Amino acid sequence: MGTEATIRLTAEEESNGIFWDMFLTVDSPEISFEDYNMISGFVNNNGNEGFWNLNTIFNDTGSEQLLLESVWEVISDDESTLDMTIYNEQGEADGTVTYSKNVPVHEMVINSSTVIYWNTEDEIGYISDDGEKMCWEGRGTTASDVECSEVGL
Repeated sequence: MGTEATIRLTAEEESNGIFWDMFLTVDSPEISFEDYNMISGFVNNNGNEGFWNLNTIFNDTGSEQLLLESVWEVISDDESTLDMTIYNEQGEADGTVTYSKNVPVHEMVINSSTVIYWNTEDEIGYISDDGEKMCWEGRGTTASDVECSEVGL
């Protein structure tokens, strides 16, 4: 017997937006499950905010569990936010990532202790991990490490 897999994508229109679900069905000698909801989400009618949830499945029980939850908003072409929560096997929040863009400034915060900041106009940025800050200037292959005081960070 070989492996058979089917992916089904659904969209349900509501008055304020569209709910999306992606389901996976697999039948093989090693594993078998039906209608596992891999990804679910919502996008409002304006397309400027919503959420996406990524689920995992446990092979031994076949049960689904939330793995990643994200909420996003696009305020304008220059301003947006994304908040993600990562869950462990017990279903408890185990990590967070927050991204904000307010052009030219971008910032990502990981687990409240690591901050990555960059300014696309001034071509400067830093990574701060538990209070230790490392700065750079330039972009791409021209980026170089600098003392934070040299670039006003």
